[in-house]
Amino acid sequence: MLGKKLLGEITPKDVERALLPKHAPATRNRALCAFRGLFGWAVRQGLLEKDPTAGMPKEHETARTRVLSDEQIRTLTKGFDQTRYERSACSS
Repeated sequence: MLGKKLLGEITPKDVERALLPKHAPATRNRALCAFRGLFGWAVRQGLLEKDPTAGMPKEHETARTRVLSDEQIRTLTKGFDQTRYERSACSS
């Protein structure tokens, strides 16, 4: 969407159109963070006068809780080398 535009030609509306409209708010927020990183760098380098994402709010994300099963924890800890983490997980 932005590939043919020069960096200085990108507007806030362009960014809004590029923020993956069919995806979940969390995905769009991650894309906005990536744009902010790019445009912030460009401003610091003197390539842009202002960040087109300035003032764009993040979207509300639904809180999620993810809990690993016992089997997933065992698989994860088996991947550790002989560290205090591996020893303590296996001794339980």
